[in-house]
Amino acid sequence: MNRICYIYLRDREYAVRFLTYFRQKLPKYMEIKMISEKAEAMEIAEGSIVISDDKGVLEEIGKSGIFLSESPVTDSENEIFKYQKRTAIWKSFCKIVGQTGDEEQKTVKKKGICCVFSPEGGEEKTRLALQEAMESAQQAKVLYISMCGVPVFFPEELTETPSLSHQGLAEWILAVQNEKNNETLEKLVYSHGKISILAPVAHYKDLLDFTKQEIENMMEGLQKQTLFDRVILEVGQFFEYTFDLLDYADEIIMPLEDGFLAAIRRHVLREYCFAEKRESIWDRITFCEVTCPKIKNLREMKSFLQTGGVDDGETD
Repeated sequence: MNRICYIYLRDREYAVRFLTYFRQKLPKYMEIKMISEKAEAMEIAEGSIVISDDKGVLEEIGKSGIFLSESPVTDSENEIFKYQKRTAIWKSFCKIVGQTGDEEQKTVKKKGICCVFSPEGGEEKTRLALQEAMESAQQAKVLYISMCGVPVFFPEELTETPSLSHQGLAEWILAVQNEKNNETLEKLVYSHGKISILAPVAHYKDLLDFTKQEIENMMEGLQKQTLFDRVILEVGQFFEYTFDLLDYADEIIMPLEDGFLAAIRRHVLREYCFAEKRESIWDRITFCEVTCPKIKNLREMKSFLQTGGVDDGETD
């Protein structure tokens, strides 16, 4: 006899995407159905699984239920964080219902442009960007670019007090307009351990002055360049062109923050996306846990860029 999994989600668009993905993953002996009314939920047979983002419904029907939470989940046995990669949701589902997932942990070479985004900025975003860059560098040639108003700048000679007199992103955008992609990019980038870096703009006002057309040229140039497999683009704050920039990305990730205030920020960002008719951007955002260690000094920074780990020994 087939086991049935019912989903009751208030966000219908999310529910449709959820249903489509789970239908591809569930084994033949399990079915998945979407219900749209609480009354339907009350008639669900014993032994069925109910997935909902409404705790009231789960408590009311008293059936075996899985709650999709809008806040990160820690120790709860029957809760899954809603805003994470589909594979992570599937893995959590399999663990809860005692099913073996059919997805092997295959190492896939990541390609394309990954935007690490956080409109409120902060160290968490930079650590996540470095984390993604170093993980990708295990299998791919990686370029790291910061588009933050106050970037953490890694000059060719690492120092705690870098000079802001340098060539980098602004010069490359100009070169892209002159169709000198690879030639200029190769001259401007430099390596730190396993990753290559294109220096950020020398002044935050340069970011404000970029036009929508210049950003489109930049993103198309990153797509067309052939020197790197993967580009990690760290993006902070909202600019006039931020949504256009994110539209070009193959992947959008944000730091996974815990707490009530972080949940409010996620909601506000979602509302911004819908207000600007950029729902597809919200749909593609993945919230990721930051595992990159906090870096306390220059030695640790050098160690991380070389190995992905931190040498916490005594300073030079």
